[in-house]
Amino acid sequence: MPITTVARRPMRFSAPFCALVALLGLLAHMPVALATGPETEPRDLWYTLWIDGVRSGYSRQTVTTAEDRISTNSRTSLAIKRGPVEMSIVMESTFVESLDGKPIWASSEQRIGALPVKTMVEFLGDSLKVTRTQAGMTSTETQDAPTEPWLPPAAAERYVLQRMQAGASEIVLRTLDPSAGLAPITITRTDFQRDSEQIGDRTIETRIARSTISYMPGVEMIEEFDAEGTTVRTETPMAGMRIVSILADEATALANIKGGAEVMVRSLIKPDRPIKRARDLKKSVLYLSIASDHMPSLPTTGAQRVERVGDQASRLTIDTVHPVAAPESDLADPANTKSTLMCQSDDAEIYALVTKAVTDAGPSKAERAEAMRRFVRTYLNQKSLDVGFASALETARTRSGDCTEHAVLLAAMLRADGIPARGVTGLVYVDQFLGESGVFGYHMWAQALLDVGGTPTWVDLDAAIDDKRPFDATHIACSLVTFADSETIEAFQAIIPLMGSLEINVESAE
Repeated sequence: MPITTVARRPMRFSAPFCALVALLGLLAHMPVALATGPETEPRDLWYTLWIDGVRSGYSRQTVTTAEDRISTNSRTSLAIKRGPVEMSIVMESTFVESLDGKPIWASSEQRIGALPVKTMVEFLGDSLKVTRTQAGMTSTETQDAPTEPWLPPAAAERYVLQRMQAGASEIVLRTLDPSAGLAPITITRTDFQRDSEQIGDRTIETRIARSTISYMPGVEMIEEFDAEGTTVRTETPMAGMRIVSILADEATALANIKGGAEVMVRSLIKPDRPIKRARDLKKSVLYLSIASDHMPSLPTTGAQRVERVGDQASRLTIDTVHPVAAPESDLADPANTKSTLMCQSDDAEIYALVTKAVTDAGPSKAERAEAMRRFVRTYLNQKSLDVGFASALETARTRSGDCTEHAVLLAAMLRADGIPARGVTGLVYVDQFLGESGVFGYHMWAQALLDVGGTPTWVDLDAAIDDKRPFDATHIACSLVTFADSETIEAFQAIIPLMGSLEINVESAE
């Protein structure tokens, strides 16, 4: 499926798909049950999950008490489509706490790429011991525990139920979900209203609240609770979609799903006018605006300069010939050189690929970086949307993937060669994609920190689109990604408000 008349191989690209998928999973996965009985009474709740009216999965939450501990277990399973390709996403978590609400340990597992990502957190008073496993590799670190107060799941449920029964008009809760990172998140519920909901063959009295979550600024959920405080329905607008969970029985939740909702085509953005010969474009000026909320802060980096225009717009100048100098803080930042579980730059297989890639390259780092970019472009010979977000080592072995796999493999190879590198998530213009013409699609590429005219500069390198041209002026940078083990969905926050609401006007294209 060609996306440009220039590229010699069919190429498919996606949004920084890990961000979209992770948020879909987290929305469906966040704790939904409130305390409905004695602490020792086990609970087992099932929910059906819908995306824009298409049943796309289920979630389950169980709460059990054994001796002096309460365990909250959650599992979410989603089936979605990226164009014609079907994918499955599974997220599981367990949180164990004492009867009086002290956290003991928590674990989470996400299966989006070819191999699962597992995180284990042990709460040791003033510190956290964090163990992460991916692709057969494990990293362990100890970090300071959050200093601000927060509640683990069962204690959080008790608190919210007490506040609801007291008739509170606003409930603010701080909790921690290892699936979303190790910083506490804030959930704010306001505007409680009386309502009713049809559950199976019966109608129940409910209360509705408007809710916000700190890691999704600008997104407002609707939550509906029954008289005992159990969530019976949630509805969340995100990325131009509407995600709904509905209380169900086990048989209904596990009923067969036919493909799930398509989540990629709706994210494409048609600008006010087409861009001719996009791959040859050296400079452009683009006006970006959103209809509501605030335009997120976009980075000035590499070829891109950003001028804020009020609260809801930004003007971008993308100049591939005159990139901006890198800030001093980036020059010695170890995050851009470190080998991680996602970007395994110290692995022998990655070193071997670097050796192959630079065989005919010149001595300069810029020439070696470009040689690696071209190598990754052809080395990944299965251009596919089937992969969620694979690590560099997975990608090196399978030789398959979309833009995210091209970016992470190139970043790993650059780091292995001593060149600081990172990823960029954003958008790029394509002539044709998934039946649409002249659109911007969400995308990922790499940056290398190189010397340009005697100045350290982030140089943009896209291995996914074109064999000969490393970059063009239709790339819009939204956020920067270091592929760190501790990196969470916060790294992609600038993209989420744009999905479903961004407009792009082409002011000039040279």
